[in-house]
Amino acid sequence: MKQLQDKIDNLIKKDEELSIENKKRLLGFLNIKEDMYKEIQLEAQQIVKYPSSNSYKYTYSERATIVTMAAILFCMYEVSGSRFWEELSEKYQMEELLLQYEIKDYISSFISTNSLPYYKGTTRNEYVETIQMQSVIPYNYSSRLIRIIYFMYSEDLGMDISAENVDALLNYLKIVFKSQLNKDRDIKEIRPTLITKQLQSIPKSFMQAYLTNNTRVKHIIKKYFSYFDKISKNQIPNYDSKNRLDVLFEKALKSQIYFGIKDKVRKSKLNTIQKPIIKVKIKNQANPLFYIQTPHYFINPEKIKQSKAIVKFYDNQRLLSEKEIELSEGGVSYKIDSTDNECTLFSNKIRYAITQDKMVLIDSKKDLYRQYLFFDDKEIADEVKVTEIEIGRYFYLLIDNSSTASFENCSVTQRDLTYGTLYYFKMKEQIKIIVNDQVLVDTVIKKAIVPKIVRPVENECHHNNDIYLNMINAYEYPEKKKKIANHLVDYYKNSQEYYLDLFRVFETLISEEKEMKMGNSRNLKFVLELLYKQNSIDLLKIALEKVDNFIKNNNESKYNQERVELIKICQFYAKENKLDGILSFSLTQEKKVGEDILSEKYLELNEIKKVKKSVMKDTLYFSIPTKDISKGFQNMLDAYFESIDSKGKSLNLLNRFMKEYEGVKVGDTMSLPLIDKGIIINNIAFIPYKDKQKKILGSLNGDIYYWLYTINAKEITELSLNEEKQYQIIITGGDSYEYSFDSKQMEKKENNYLLKLKNL
Repeated sequence: MKQLQDKIDNLIKKDEELSIENKKRLLGFLNIKEDMYKEIQLEAQQIVKYPSSNSYKYTYSERATIVTMAAILFCMYEVSGSRFWEELSEKYQMEELLLQYEIKDYISSFISTNSLPYYKGTTRNEYVETIQMQSVIPYNYSSRLIRIIYFMYSEDLGMDISAENVDALLNYLKIVFKSQLNKDRDIKEIRPTLITKQLQSIPKSFMQAYLTNNTRVKHIIKKYFSYFDKISKNQIPNYDSKNRLDVLFEKALKSQIYFGIKDKVRKSKLNTIQKPIIKVKIKNQANPLFYIQTPHYFINPEKIKQSKAIVKFYDNQRLLSEKEIELSEGGVSYKIDSTDNECTLFSNKIRYAITQDKMVLIDSKKDLYRQYLFFDDKEIADEVKVTEIEIGRYFYLLIDNSSTASFENCSVTQRDLTYGTLYYFKMKEQIKIIVNDQVLVDTVIKKAIVPKIVRPVENECHHNNDIYLNMINAYEYPEKKKKIANHLVDYYKNSQEYYLDLFRVFETLISEEKEMKMGNSRNLKFVLELLYKQNSIDLLKIALEKVDNFIKNNNESKYNQERVELIKICQFYAKENKLDGILSFSLTQEKKVGEDILSEKYLELNEIKKVKKSVMKDTLYFSIPTKDISKGFQNMLDAYFESIDSKGKSLNLLNRFMKEYEGVKVGDTMSLPLIDKGIIINNIAFIPYKDKQKKILGSLNGDIYYWLYTINAKEITELSLNEEKQYQIIITGGDSYEYSFDSKQMEKKENNYLLKLKNL
């Protein structure tokens, strides 16, 4: 079965190139030749039909791989009806219940050991649903799915497969699939329609596959859209006969008549936008006239009761205007086309809602919130981003009454309005525009940044895994910082907080109004290194001057090794780029005061003395009996085991026992602690509880904090507890479990948890 493992390893390699981790991996993207398929099925049949005679041919993990893959491949290539176990038992010539008894443990072990996704639903057929989800498009559902994708192409997209239109529909599918999987199965459908039936006929396992591995599964839908588009243009798609998904498409095309696809009238392009757009007519107007263009929306058909809706515009909570709009039917959605809406004022809290009766279908929320607006000087002026402002062209800047603006090195025409101020100016070299104490435009910085950037495609905010370009992009698009940081997290091991701090350091270094603090010197040095390596001399000069001013203005602070190293780095970068003259501070100047005061040896000795005085201990241990742990501690444990294994603690233990099974003699007993490798929590918070007591909170899943333990002040006298520093908790131990391989019985023995609170 080496060929099978090679296939799986090759899929893993491709997934890793796409930054797809184990918990998102779907095995339905494997392509297996017929002779290999037959061999796998034969081996799996022997393993489950004659378990005692095949236990020595393969290890347990190998048997689990063969049997589970055989079930998934059977779903991919052969199953024809809705009774999966019945068909597989007929193929293996076994009793159906006996087959399930033999195969389910293998499936659980394989999924858990490889950290693969497990179908999460309320159905009792969780094993079948998991197999179907892993196969992505089961053979028996392929024609139905491809027919629905055709309706998406012809009715939802209107045969327009422009990137913006397709992306909008794919994003809608994420929302509506989540809704379908989460809704109460007991609620009866209010108004059955062709669209709702179409939507509900999509297998839940495919919806789960789409949400689990969106990167790969949406590529299938895009591919099928492109195939239908070629057919509509009397072109022949370039099928790959070795690709299972292409073979399924050809089969579906031959077995179904696609409603005269070649004769269907192609609709005009929808000109889809992702977010609302503001345009304005200023020239020859006493007061500017604004046009708000709402995006094209796809709406869950289960929310719709009629084909009309109302769009209402608000200034905060004050209703400005409203009008009736039409909804049209799609394949799996109702559609609201993009519309232009007039507005006579500008406010920093303009929003709109699309409603039907009392139900809100769409809420723009903060999409239109602006403290200021930049427009070009066309007849109908388009809103432009700060980064799109070009030297030599004329622009408008509009601010509301709560904002202030100032211009440096620029002549400006100003017009006062009832709701704000309108400025008209020509962009030129050395101009600086400041709104609400924030520098919006600095052509010196802009000139340094722009040549370095390759503009991202629409709706993207990152540049692959290039940290420097992503850092620049975060500076230009501050509203997308978290999205950019999360993108980098997918490539590297660092946390979101790490990249957000990098962005903050970069912004501080090149922004005059930002006050510099020492902060994390490692990140500061890393940003300087990036600017140096990228040969970004203008930005490096600005950053070095900022560091120099900081050091100059903080002479009262004692110098330590870290700061000396920072000074040396700045001197090196300045010298390498012929910027020596910009640094007013140097190590040699300080040595005139006292030759040894900044020597490395002197600093090291003083640092050691300082540490001895202030910190006697950097780690505290707490032993907690199982019965005494807090409810929050128990909830945290449950969340931890759910995150690493869909079946929780008991299955986690069983799988660990099974991994050791091969080396254990019959009659032996094995003991395992509940937590063997330690649960590491890096995000720690301390909150006051009672007099001289603090609660330790640990963040296991980002924003969710769990109460772990309450400590007394007496317990921390030897630990320098500074809540501004970083701490880590490592949790080990807990109840141990003994498993007898002879009696196959598990016994629990109570043991304490050990908490290690460590000062990082």
